[in-house]
Amino acid sequence: MFWYSYGGFRACFLVFAILIVSFFFSVFSPKSATAAELFVDGNLGGNCSGNYSISLRNCSGSDGYAYQTLDGGITNLTSGDTLYIRAGTYLENDQTIPQLGNYAAMTTISGYQNESVTWQNNTIYFYAVGLDGNANNITIQKINFVGVRYVGSDDRIWELYDTNTWRTTIGTQPPSEVVELKSGCNPTTFACTKSEGLAGSLPEKTSIAEVTSGTDGDFFQDYPTDYRIYLHSTTDPGSRIDVWETGAGITIGNDSSSTGYIVVNNNTFTGSGHAHLKGGYRWNVYDNTFQEVGTDANDHLIYSFGVLTAGNEAIYERNYFKSDAAMGAALHLYNGGTGPEYHIIRYNIIQGPGQWAVAAYGEHLTVTNNSVSLENGIMGFELVGGFTNNVFTNNILIGPVQLSFFEYTGTPTNEIVQNNITYNGTFSRGSCSGCTVSGNLSDTDPFLIDNTPETFDDYRLQSGSPARDAGLNLGAGYDSGFDNSDTTWPLSTLDQDDNGSGWEIGAFVYNDLAPTPTPTPTPTPTPVPTPTPTSSSDFSMPTAPECHDESPGKTTPYLYGAIAQDSRNIILYFTGAGDPVDKYILQFGKKAGIYTWGSPNIGGNSTRIYLVRFLAPNTTYYFRIRAGNGCSVGDWSNVISARTKSSGSSNIVETPTSSIGCTKYTVKRGNSLWLIAKKLLGKGSLYYKIIEQNLKKYPSMRSSNIILSGWDLEINCPN
Repeated sequence: MFWYSYGGFRACFLVFAILIVSFFFSVFSPKSATAAELFVDGNLGGNCSGNYSISLRNCSGSDGYAYQTLDGGITNLTSGDTLYIRAGTYLENDQTIPQLGNYAAMTTISGYQNESVTWQNNTIYFYAVGLDGNANNITIQKINFVGVRYVGSDDRIWELYDTNTWRTTIGTQPPSEVVELKSGCNPTTFACTKSEGLAGSLPEKTSIAEVTSGTDGDFFQDYPTDYRIYLHSTTDPGSRIDVWETGAGITIGNDSSSTGYIVVNNNTFTGSGHAHLKGGYRWNVYDNTFQEVGTDANDHLIYSFGVLTAGNEAIYERNYFKSDAAMGAALHLYNGGTGPEYHIIRYNIIQGPGQWAVAAYGEHLTVTNNSVSLENGIMGFELVGGFTNNVFTNNILIGPVQLSFFEYTGTPTNEIVQNNITYNGTFSRGSCSGCTVSGNLSDTDPFLIDNTPETFDDYRLQSGSPARDAGLNLGAGYDSGFDNSDTTWPLSTLDQDDNGSGWEIGAFVYNDLAPTPTPTPTPTPTPVPTPTPTSSSDFSMPTAPECHDESPGKTTPYLYGAIAQDSRNIILYFTGAGDPVDKYILQFGKKAGIYTWGSPNIGGNSTRIYLVRFLAPNTTYYFRIRAGNGCSVGDWSNVISARTKSSGSSNIVETPTSSIGCTKYTVKRGNSLWLIAKKLLGKGSLYYKIIEQNLKKYPSMRSSNIILSGWDLEINCPN
């Protein structure tokens, strides 16, 4: 058919143009505009444009788009998408990853199924997951976040300024990188004798002259005049382990007061410069574990300050917080001025000894059914004068010096403090105007499984606990606590209304309706006479040897990396266990929980990397390790898995992707092993090759991926 009219020709041309544009976008668009499942897979040799294979972890399938890096995945994330991260360790932060923004529909970043995913951030300043000021409708789940609390003084280059006075250049850092120096620091207790703004320590000096005439560890930060730090030291500060630099790093969040909806669930958080979660968002935080943040009382596991509304509360429930003496609060609700409003903290386990369990500097805050043990911490819950209408009910608090509520600046009003149990501490201090304070049990043993709890299951209630049936009924929405019979994290839940009686105090619900098992009688054995030896040639059954060696410390090793080198070998990366340790023990197998092979000694105390050899090609293995000391052993680590490559494929190549020869690279501030490997070797996941080539010169790389400014690294050089 032919078109003779101008209008007809125009219509034909328009249809043809639309077809061309549609074809162009279908071929060249990075992903569909509709909600999709995307993948991040560090095993890939390049991005997959719609042809990712979930089972093979390469670009030979039809399972969608996949990217080598978190940066690639998040850059292509759109509203309603789910970004799955495959097993492995990813060393990236918001220096390279764009911040998450406002999504119209819930958008999810998740570890894939039950695979072990570690998101690592080795800086004390930057965020692992940055949220911008408008962030909204974001879920982050099933990820192990690993960071650092401080860096040593060897992170900078020091020059001798005057006798016993050294200086280093700070540089014109962005606001999130304002330097905090500390000296006289103990890496075991995290206590520092000299620190700016740290209670119990000597403060920073006010001039260079005071440092020069002062004593060891005195310092002055000339910021922002000439951006230098001056430190009194008899030796080069770069060689000292008691001089630290700390910063304002955050695992997830921002300093923004945005009230967008952010869900954080089923993650683990270990190590951060300042806080794991921070911001004014409407958080929904549940089934996570939080530990190891910062180095002073200004650092908190969660720092939240949203001014929210009834029915749109921030909720923190069923989490396990492990604080220590070097940090502030497990949950710090504060924004100065008017204070945060409408936050709910319920059914959490909070373990000390941090400074506070919950510091409540706001209004309409509900803190209920939490189990807290702070050992030598300062206080359980702090209420601040000038704020009103907060509720503290059904909580168990063990150990702090002051408990329940504390006068800070004025007199709190219209607070409800009811049906709490306190033990080994003072119930309250200060006064409260027009407050309801009733039904509380002071200095009462709560009869936990262990009143000096070390793990989450120690907080369960014994059958005779006074916490049973003694709580206030708070109604629907507040009735789902931890099942008292469960011992595997994340713990299953049980409704208070289903326990057969009244509400419990604390985070655990005792199931009164569970049938009591009938014990099976144990038959009494018939004694067998022990034969009396008649001569020296008689034999008797040997007794089991007793072990008198001290067990390794409570800190278990953490497997944070398992990378297939080729079809037969996998290299493991792990953190150290608490001393004393003289060896590490390995077990592995083809199924989680079934460990067919192993080694009783893969290396001594300083071992942090181990190559498992002679494996089968294209096979998934599950690994776990534990520390040993003589005949004593510690607890097993987490389980991590990795799949060997197919026959003929290998990470061990003579020429890297970027085809560079032997190269020497001087580390610059802000560098990471991942970024250097990506730049010079063409793939960030090849960072382990840099570690292997530089271990002799920088042995600290055995236990840490932290690299310091001024280091000279050899890359692709012969041994």
